[in-house]
Amino acid sequence: MSRKNFVVVEIFSILITLLFVYTATSKILDFKGFVGAMNNQPMDNRWTPLLVILIPAAEYIASILLFFRPTRKFAFLMSTIMMFVFTVYVGVILSKAVYSRVPCSCGGVFPQIGWGPHLFINIAFTAISFWGYVLCKKLKHDDNEDNTILVSVKEKYSI
Repeated sequence: MSRKNFVVVEIFSILITLLFVYTATSKILDFKGFVGAMNNQPMDNRWTPLLVILIPAAEYIASILLFFRPTRKFAFLMSTIMMFVFTVYVGVILSKAVYSRVPCSCGGVFPQIGWGPHLFINIAFTAISFWGYVLCKKLKHDDNEDNTILVSVKEKYSI
């Protein structure tokens, strides 16, 4: 992997980590508000107890995994999936195709913005996560090539 791609992966890791740590911490610090916001969503409230634990936990786990190079590719994949799901959900809310009402986004992580800007932020972070995953796959491929060359040299010259 080129130095440029390595730097891009590092920057993407930092950006996603900052987003997830901020969002998870916001949810935990205002847990009552988070539960209320989840109950305000146009879905069955029986999911709320599971989601209010699962979402921040997944965000923290992805953030931790992004710190370590051996787990970074998996963390980018995990982040891509989470951001894709969040993005699809916001898109469904905005389309009113499934739910007849658009709930207030005031209980969300960015309470000052509406669902439209939220959708664009999610799309951007989904793209960043996916691009990070692709670059990590490339890095892993490059590492395997380097290791293959080193093994061949060691075998050829009995090092």
